[in-house]
Amino acid sequence: MNVADILTENARYIQTENARASLLCDGLLKEAADACLASGTDPVQMYKSVMGESVCTPAFAKYCKYICAQDHKLSIRDFLPEGVEIGSAPDVASISYQQNQHSDRAYCHFADCMKSAQPVVRPTTVAVCEEVYYGRCSHCILPIYSSQDGIFIAFTKLMNKYDLVINAACDVTMPDGDSVMRFALLRRELVLPDSDTCYVQFNAVLPQHVSLARLLTACETIGAYTTEMITSPLAYTMDHISYTIRLRIARNTLPALLMLLHTVLDNYSLDGIFSIF
Repeated sequence: MNVADILTENARYIQTENARASLLCDGLLKEAADACLASGTDPVQMYKSVMGESVCTPAFAKYCKYICAQDHKLSIRDFLPEGVEIGSAPDVASISYQQNQHSDRAYCHFADCMKSAQPVVRPTTVAVCEEVYYGRCSHCILPIYSSQDGIFIAFTKLMNKYDLVINAACDVTMPDGDSVMRFALLRRELVLPDSDTCYVQFNAVLPQHVSLARLLTACETIGAYTTEMITSPLAYTMDHISYTIRLRIARNTLPALLMLLHTVLDNYSLDGIFSIF
């Protein structure tokens, strides 16, 4: 047997052993989830006592899936950041926006998906946001992304300033026919989408013990895949970076993703859970 054959045989052996170890780990995670639910133990405490490792791992992501799949009492509400609430769609939606040919088309897209909608035109984007913040309108529309320029940071800051969350998004084709602008339908409360696939957008400063690569790998283990990400330095220091991340995920695995984020991130803000159409 030559060296190449020996190396190939060793590689196959390692692959086989890794597959066995993965199966054993999955079985252990399922048993830990069962024991946690049967005993009423805190899920994170149970995981750490069994696995004895960081929670920002694919193993913990699988554990979150098992817990949320088996405990039907758990819901998205159990893992939302503080201050974020889930509301219901109003019978008549009053929608404020700054009028132009592109936002007019976005308004028509959103209005077609509602029971009834009424437009409220305002001269500035600040005035548009204030209509919702002070309760005079249920929704507002802002542009959040361009295929040419990327995410509009200024409008993201307006969302945070006025405590607005994305309820839906739509793409409007520009006159050149090659580029699109994405508009967001915003309000003070979440309204969860009906579609099987949705998007989760959040903003976070990662703790020192959590790397971006490990976080995104754990998210992918649940089935949440990154579609957009921007970074910006914090105003008071250049040593820490704020990440805005958008993930695509199946709606039925949302609780597991939010459980992961709730556990791994010391503090994060949720920009929205929404569909894009």
